[in-house]
Amino acid sequence: MLISISPWSNVYGVARTVIALATALTLIANSSSVLFPLGVSCGGIASISFYCLFPDHSGATRGVAIFLLLVVASGWMPRITGGLHWWLTASFFLSASTIDGGDHLAGVLTLILVPLALTDPRSWHWQEPPVVQESFGWQVRALLGWSSLIVVRIQMAGVYLHTFVAKTAVDEWADGTALYYWFTDHNFGLPPFLMFFVEPLLLNGATVVALTWGSIFVEILLFLGIAASERVRVWLLGLGLTFHGMIAVGIGLWSFSTTMFGGLILYLWSPARTFNLERMVGSRWTKEGKAAVVRHGCRMRG
Repeated sequence: MLISISPWSNVYGVARTVIALATALTLIANSSSVLFPLGVSCGGIASISFYCLFPDHSGATRGVAIFLLLVVASGWMPRITGGLHWWLTASFFLSASTIDGGDHLAGVLTLILVPLALTDPRSWHWQEPPVVQESFGWQVRALLGWSSLIVVRIQMAGVYLHTFVAKTAVDEWADGTALYYWFTDHNFGLPPFLMFFVEPLLLNGATVVALTWGSIFVEILLFLGIAASERVRVWLLGLGLTFHGMIAVGIGLWSFSTTMFGGLILYLWSPARTFNLERMVGSRWTKEGKAAVVRHGCRMRG
């Protein structure tokens, strides 16, 4: 049976950009003393880390990493930057002392995407999917690409299943009071402007239980997305983006939520339904950009 749909679309391109920006923003928003308060770990497997290339572990290494992540986010040459993206994300969670679950997930997702990126024949991951071919070589590359996307979906479903199971094993989540403790915590609690509105809900037994169990319910729904129809997955994508957006605004886990945005796109949006970038960015801007490219190409030929 021949593969009739190309796995290399701007859907995985958007996800790659989002995940790369999540790590880049973490490095931009935090100094080396915050991210590496104990120094850069270079023992064992961490010896392969990008941050172990320079003995002085200066901020210059972080600056180069930011630049390279922005190159990845630009979408240039996926077959070159795919492996580089994994190395940078894996290096961060191997060497940094201040990390969260999003940093681990970014390293895992970028590793799974390496076969898809290495087989991508395009110069930019924003370009239209390549034309489907029946040749043996093209079909093998497409199979590798689709295999990456399938494994990503299994990985994301596993994340939500694990989260659901882990939370139900904790008494505060099981009895519906966990969000009260999270939202009033000194380090992770809600900012004052949100606490003003949310505090009455946290002090009411019925609403705090509804909020706590509601978040668990959202996670089990997202897990079930692996078996949902394409139409339902679109709805679940909106639910997941909203859920993690609220986490970012509420308790400040911006890089974690941004990584989850990229993972959700890979998980719930069909690669066959390419994004209409002209509509997203603005048709006027993209048309002018295309015209500029054509003019530049004409000058080059002339």
